[in-house]
Amino acid sequence: MKTNMTDQQKIDQEAAAWVAKLNGDTVSGEDRQQFNAWVAQSSAHRQAFFAMRQHWQHLKQAAQHSAEPLAQPAKTYKHWMMAAASVLLAVVLSLFYPKLQDALLADVVTAVGGHQTLHLEDGSTLHLNTDTSVAFDFSPQQRTIRLLHGEAEVIVAHDPSRPLVIVSGHHESRALGTDFSVARVDETCTVTVFESTVQVSEHNNVIGLLKPGDQLQISDGNSQPLKTTVNLKEANAWRDGKLVFTARPLQSVIAEINRYRSGHLFLLNNSAANRPVSGVFEISQLDESLVVIADILGLKPVQVNGYVVALY
Repeated sequence: MKTNMTDQQKIDQEAAAWVAKLNGDTVSGEDRQQFNAWVAQSSAHRQAFFAMRQHWQHLKQAAQHSAEPLAQPAKTYKHWMMAAASVLLAVVLSLFYPKLQDALLADVVTAVGGHQTLHLEDGSTLHLNTDTSVAFDFSPQQRTIRLLHGEAEVIVAHDPSRPLVIVSGHHESRALGTDFSVARVDETCTVTVFESTVQVSEHNNVIGLLKPGDQLQISDGNSQPLKTTVNLKEANAWRDGKLVFTARPLQSVIAEINRYRSGHLFLLNNSAANRPVSGVFEISQLDESLVVIADILGLKPVQVNGYVVALY
């Protein structure tokens, strides 16, 4: 079951569904009334619809051009063209919105800025951080959680006959104990151990055996993993709705904050990128926190409609 998709993902899917419906064989007056009500709800709805409609029109043109030599009967041709356009639209959506593809493959999805706690069938507890998609593959022989993107912390129920594994990209983290997290952001996989031991592998080759406090970062484009020691209270403060930073470079703080906010925050003052930031910030009040950070560091926030969009 797929739940808690981000607002933008929901809007994109709804827009694609309306484009398909309005290009169908029959569109009722009630359909048009419902569409008019939906598209009038917000500018985000209108922008998504027009973008999807443009993709659809391009795909119809491509399908029509490809079908011309076949000289098929009109009805058969139209059904074929619509089917082809639908398939191509799904491909385009996955290219323009890669996280949408993850959401379609996931069993559970969390929204940007949200988190969720799941109690799994084996007795394990799974905490999902902001903007996370996961899929489950549990059987009598195995317990596999596929982290498509985002961050997940699992407190593992002991079962030696069925090791619990989190798979993220080419990397596999196997629980030899109880509590650890895996994050996949962009092309970097980060494994953090809170209790006991975790074995990390890449293409079936063990690349790390981590103890409590250890954190391993592996980038898809870099074969050399980076192992560090971290403050565990900071590492999973998100479970309590907080972000904690200790002398963290501003550029890194902004990158972390961007995971929890819709839109994108920019740093326009490159000379401030390495200024240290320390503090405890409520995830639900990040824009207020950004104003405080800017004031402390002597920067100015750029605000649009009450939302901070840049610091300079």
